[in-house]
Amino acid sequence: MLRGPACQLPGYPARLPTVNVIDAPSSPPRPRGAAVAAGLKQCKAQGVVFTRQAPLDHAARSFFTAYLENLRLRVGPHLEPSLRALFDRLSNLRSRLFLLSSPNLTVTCLNQVVIGIKSSPRSMRKT
Repeated sequence: MLRGPACQLPGYPARLPTVNVIDAPSSPPRPRGAAVAAGLKQCKAQGVVFTRQAPLDHAARSFFTAYLENLRLRVGPHLEPSLRALFDRLSNLRSRLFLLSSPNLTVTCLNQVVIGIKSSPRSMRKT
């Protein structure tokens, strides 16, 4: 479950309603669980942080535009109508409020990377 203020922008209330997104049964497995299920041993999860800021290069802008569209499609149905309308404007490439068009944009992303060891099948092992 993800809980927290949806967003905070100048000109909008300091604290918008809380958004609750509950993992559905169809959610993909967590990274470490997926690695273990794939047969990796000695799996270790590690956080990797990166920051991008305006102006975004083409690759970063394309990535974040696609991310916002995906997020809008997944989260939008769970938002109150007024909050959904705001989020639609913030995530719409053609909107004057589009997040990625802000000259003061700073995005910090936290990714989880899982590293493990894959055993070779016996038939492929050298003797």
